[in-house]
Amino acid sequence: MTAGWRDSSAGGGTPAFGASLVPRGPPHPPLLILNFFLLVFLLFFPLGSLGQPVVSDWIAESSAPAYGFRAQVERFSGFGVVDDSVLTVGAQVNAVNRKGVNQIVFGIATEAWAEQGSVSRLVGIEATTINREPRNWVRKIAMWATFKNRPDVDYFSPPADAANMDSQALRIESQPGTGFERGLVFAAESLRASRVGEAVVVDFREVGLERMKGWVLVRYPDGWCEFYAGAGRKEVRECAR
Repeated sequence: MTAGWRDSSAGGGTPAFGASLVPRGPPHPPLLILNFFLLVFLLFFPLGSLGQPVVSDWIAESSAPAYGFRAQVERFSGFGVVDDSVLTVGAQVNAVNRKGVNQIVFGIATEAWAEQGSVSRLVGIEATTINREPRNWVRKIAMWATFKNRPDVDYFSPPADAANMDSQALRIESQPGTGFERGLVFAAESLRASRVGEAVVVDFREVGLERMKGWVLVRYPDGWCEFYAGAGRKEVRECAR
């Protein structure tokens, strides 16, 4: 089905690269012409030949929101497949070092700066989930830290070695000579009980008691570790290593 496109940046800020294109209703003649030329372009210059870095550098010149990149992906049909089985992804960014390359890999890196003379609120990453359906009972996760040792196609075929030495789900670190004033902060509006459950700061229920008893809850610099002993009790003893 041929579809027209709208630029969802209309009425808002102007993106430097990657304006949102969303299917909307029947095509208009000018858009048919644009689609034709786009098809011709792709025939002579396939996407494989365009595999070059995209660098966008610009200066915002109005009070409208300024975007370096903005995209929106919408899905209007489930196409009759089983619920909770199809992904809709706004952006996926991969960085891969192949065999023999022993260097640093960042999947994605973001920085929010306030230069000297600027008093600005800084947010390195905003990870937000927006749920407008009160009956939606499935998980809604703002930040999902996942460790893998194989591609997803091999999900049910784990290797013998977990390959997880020195893996860290969350690390807080600063440059020498500075540091965060507070490590973890809960705002007044942060947690709230739902219709079916209480608000929980830390939840270990999915872990299971026996597995959790083998975990070090806190490791102190002087070699002592804190463990959970069950029935709400904690146990402190020397760390194994």
